Amino acid sequence: EYWDTRYIAAMIKVMIYRHRYLQLLNDELALYRNELRLVIGLLGISAQPTGYKWMGAEPDMDALKEALRQIRHREKAIQRSMLGVHLDDYAITLDDKPMKFYGSQGQKRLAIIAIKMAHARLIDRITHIQPILLFDDVMAELDDQNIQLVKGLIQCPYQVFIASPNDSIRRMWNDLPCLTIDHQAMHHNGS
Repeated sequence: EYWDTRYIAAMIKVMIYRHRYLQLLNDELALYRNELRLVIGLLGISAQPTGYKWMGAEPDMDALKEALRQIRHREKAIQRSMLGVHLDDYAITLDDKPMKFYGSQGQKRLAIIAIKMAHARLIDRITHIQPILLFDDVMAELDDQNIQLVKGLIQCPYQVFIASPNDSIRRMWNDLPCLTIDHQAMHHNGS
């Protein structure tokens, strides 16, 4: 019980931080809604707790203690933790539906790029450090129209590296001054 109390106290710190972070990230994602809405819909990201319920911003220590107590014998049998923030996952939603089930490959690619750009803007805004962005063949399944959409999302205060075997990527992005295209990746992949 002593271990459970300390474990839950540490877990609650992570839960609260994660909740605040996801609120900030979703606020940044909201800035892309106009650009992305016509192409993929409304994006959202949330934490998916494993083995416990997460309701609101304040976790319930007693409920977490009870959840741990109920699985204690199973955890001892399998000799590993079955509940905690280290097991949590994230869910990306598209128009309030799970993207992993309802999104096409192209929509998933655009969503990941939008989330990375929102994350980069969040880092820049809070820390005043401009991240370096690396896109390693993320545009492989996007058509020219969606590649142009991604180009519009890129903020040029950031340095951007793109590795792609597709030579048309270089032609389409050539006018973006913050861009570096990995020509070696192009030649190694047969282009």
